[in-house]
Amino acid sequence: MCICSFFYNLFKYRFFFIETKLLVTFCDQNAKTFLSNNIDKNKKIVIYGFGPYGEEYFVNFFCDYRIIGVYDADYAEFNSRFIFNPEIINRASFDYVVITVMNPETRKSIVNFLLKKGISKEKIVYINYKDTTDK
Repeated sequence: MCICSFFYNLFKYRFFFIETKLLVTFCDQNAKTFLSNNIDKNKKIVIYGFGPYGEEYFVNFFCDYRIIGVYDADYAEFNSRFIFNPEIINRASFDYVVITVMNPETRKSIVNFLLKKGISKEKIVYINYKDTTDK
């Protein structure tokens, strides 16, 4: 699959995931605030998690930030050469890994996984979705 058809399919199907105002609110306000306050636009970023939030994050910030890779435990389901197996994340050269998983327990296990892979704690960032959605 070429990169053009990857993006075409991503934009074509991403709208199926926008089913609640919560998701739109996340993308329009909270994520932009989080990024501008925490990550320099010149830094290399990888995304961990390509569910609804990960897709939205990617689509909304691909042009503004240097997103160099996407990793997801279900990478095989996407049938794409642009979404990678998290087992090889330590081979990539990046400044930050942004975890886009909403579930706090899953997010905690991902943080532990990344630390075991040798990713420094300073490179791991995530949005506390509970804080951004309870307003």
